[in-house]
Amino acid sequence: MKKNTKEQEKKKPLNYERMGHNPLKLFMPGYIIKGNENERVYHRYLQFVKYKQVDVLYLMLLVVLCAIGLATMFSASYASSINVTRDHIGYYYAQRQAAFFIAGFAGIFVLQFIDYHVTRNVLINGLILGAGLALMVAVLVAGRADPEQAAIAGDDAGGATRWLYIFGIRFQPSELMKMSLIFALSRILSVNADKIGSKATYAEEFTVWFKCMALIGITAVLMYKQPHLSGMVIICLIGVCMMYVAGIRLPFMLVTVLGGGIGGIAIMLAKYAEGGYVYKRIEGWLHTWDPANADIAWQTRNSLIAIGSGGLWGLGFRNSRQKFLYLPEPHNDFIFSVICEELGIVTGIIIIILFVMLTIRGAWTALNALDRYGMLLSAGISLHFIIQVMLNVAVVSNAMPNTGISLPFFSYGGSAVLIQFLEAGMVLNISRQYFERQGIEQQKSAELIPVDRRKK
Repeated sequence: MKKNTKEQEKKKPLNYERMGHNPLKLFMPGYIIKGNENERVYHRYLQFVKYKQVDVLYLMLLVVLCAIGLATMFSASYASSINVTRDHIGYYYAQRQAAFFIAGFAGIFVLQFIDYHVTRNVLINGLILGAGLALMVAVLVAGRADPEQAAIAGDDAGGATRWLYIFGIRFQPSELMKMSLIFALSRILSVNADKIGSKATYAEEFTVWFKCMALIGITAVLMYKQPHLSGMVIICLIGVCMMYVAGIRLPFMLVTVLGGGIGGIAIMLAKYAEGGYVYKRIEGWLHTWDPANADIAWQTRNSLIAIGSGGLWGLGFRNSRQKFLYLPEPHNDFIFSVICEELGIVTGIIIIILFVMLTIRGAWTALNALDRYGMLLSAGISLHFIIQVMLNVAVVSNAMPNTGISLPFFSYGGSAVLIQFLEAGMVLNISRQYFERQGIEQQKSAELIPVDRRKK
């Protein structure tokens, strides 16, 4: 009996008390105090406790992309900065972009103290979606009012009303709407998880599918009215991919893809028949080097010249020729062309690989998320990044008609950059909770050995 009692006592979990705060504890094997603290006898974990705060690899990829983006921004925007500033300052755009990056990383830091499940709350989620929709409507209602005369006014730069001035601050509502849609779809698809898949009836799944399609459709219509066709395409692609990831069954996905494809083609044909800017963009794409399309295809031509001039290894950092007012928007939508001209196609491929790695790591976070909402949120954000990268590269290489699509973390822009940082911060927040759970589980299962650390 005594022997059994001793064995039971050994199996009983001991009441351990953690050591005081140690700033290096996240990087060291853990120590805990056993029993009476006056005995000064510690128990050390036999195995290393991987108690990480965030996904370090994802954060490192983000930092590398931002570092390359800021350096190339300084070079690509040099001529444009001199041209637009009164004192001919060559680092105007790069300086502002650096400020956006600092604000973005500060936002990521703050987000780590907030549980991402807060955004799943119906009120918070509704506020995020409502803010996105309200600003999308506001940019249409405000129209082309003078920002100096009105508190809220639209901006018709580039022939489309896509920007909004709110008390003098320029903002692009479509960027917020992309994030708002990801949050809203993540909640709808996670809350109704039991109504999706083979275990649910077709009527139940149709209800969920209809909610998602209605939300995507409303957003697409608002984008179309601006008009912002590239944003509409991105929104639709994100929505369809998220429904597929959530497990919407094949019949509904076929209806979605076929309906969306037919609708998109119909819109493009209607716009083409009107003979407006869509007609010109398509003509410039189909007949890029036709002398009659010299003005229409000016951006595309100079983009191809820049990529071709750089060759495999490039002309050298800051040695681009096309950025000297030949290539419009060299620091924005066509920054990838300048990168290929200065640093070569090889560097361009490396940047694409880095984005693919960032997406894969985001997918890994989605697969290891604590719940379905976190999984869908991480997947949606990762899809947003890679879809926008693929479309931007397709435009600058003339694989598709020219349309305004920025390169995440590279193209200049305050609203786009800050929203992208917030999205990346949410992915890191999801990964942080996964690593914390892993750390707790490892602490519980770790083998302990006594270590005498008393002063002799």
